[in-house]
Amino acid sequence: MSELLLRVDKYLDGAEVPHGAVAQVLAFDSRGGRSPAADVRDVVVPVGGNVAPASIPVEPGDYLIEVLLPNGERTSAEVRAGEAPVSVDLAVTHSPREWLSWQHLVGGVPLRENMRPGRGAGPVRLEWLEGLPRGRVGLAGPGYPWRAVLAIVTGAEPAPEGLAVAPLTGESGWQLYRFGAAGALKWLDQEPEPGGPMRRRYLVARSGADVSLVPVPVPWPITSGGAAVVDVLVRDQPDGARILISPMDQYIAPVIGFLSAGSAQPARVLVDHARSRLFEKMVNPFAAAAGGYVLLATEETGDTAWHPLIANLAARFDWLPDGAVLQGRLLLRHRSGSADVHAARDSFMEAYRRGLPFYTLGLQWLVDGLRTFAGTGDEEAGRMLATVQEVAWHADLAQPFATLRSGTG
Repeated sequence: MSELLLRVDKYLDGAEVPHGAVAQVLAFDSRGGRSPAADVRDVVVPVGGNVAPASIPVEPGDYLIEVLLPNGERTSAEVRAGEAPVSVDLAVTHSPREWLSWQHLVGGVPLRENMRPGRGAGPVRLEWLEGLPRGRVGLAGPGYPWRAVLAIVTGAEPAPEGLAVAPLTGESGWQLYRFGAAGALKWLDQEPEPGGPMRRRYLVARSGADVSLVPVPVPWPITSGGAAVVDVLVRDQPDGARILISPMDQYIAPVIGFLSAGSAQPARVLVDHARSRLFEKMVNPFAAAAGGYVLLATEETGDTAWHPLIANLAARFDWLPDGAVLQGRLLLRHRSGSADVHAARDSFMEAYRRGLPFYTLGLQWLVDGLRTFAGTGDEEAGRMLATVQEVAWHADLAQPFATLRSGTG
């Protein structure tokens, strides 16, 4: 056997991402013809400036290595595997600025952004809004119910007083904010007990008359302890501000990047490699929800081991709308009788009561689920659907986290 040592060489301001890209290693014979039997498919490749390479055993011969990154960039290399290990450092486009490097990897920054001076419509004011905690039991609603969130985005009512936040840095219409551990507002590290109260937090960006709002997934716990930094990139454009959120989590951020780019299969490869990290201890419900969306979107016949994990996510974190959305969709897909249908209805309605999902896909699937029951004449589902559809009309569908804008998404 031979060995290929694969890595993607990309500056990430000191960060290393061991599960950062997905490669296909395609084999060729001595005459240049394909040898599919010797292919190595769905290889997880590390990304970073000094990251250790992945070791891939292969048969001796010629190979074409094709790599896909979360930002949609593709890179490739041709190599010949012999007796000695072959190091393959794949080159990719680097970020236009060092401080944009993380967002550049996960798709928040265009691949070839030229940072033109003077772009943007003017300064953006970024504010924190906090809702009321939702308790373990009872009928306490989410901090900002659907209508209140909609009123903020549409300007129907003045937004509550928020806490203005200063950017870490910025240039040419971009502003970078950093929250959580080692960032601003360190009190965000305070984590609720599982199943206990969770205070919903929102970011609101104002640029002239334009308003954008997004629920922020903080704190973002990591398995090694503590919380990861959450990067928030605000891009000022003539038609309003865009809020781009990315947790600096080396295992889940690439998954979210692939998912938001519509590349569900590479996201599935990364989730399969990190499944125990995401679900076994359920340290981070936001990361588990992202994994759940990927697994449900790419479900494979016979792979049902993760189904109970979705039920656990929905029950254990009763403040998280996304867990209930995932449970409702899973129950509908695998329904075996009226009991499953009724349970799915209950899950979608519970998701509605928990408030705006954190993920855009959760908002879309909540619309789908409520529409299923509203179509049968269910009046309660119909009322909920009307409200959620009105909110979803303002969603920026290009963002992984449910970002609402004063215009259409």
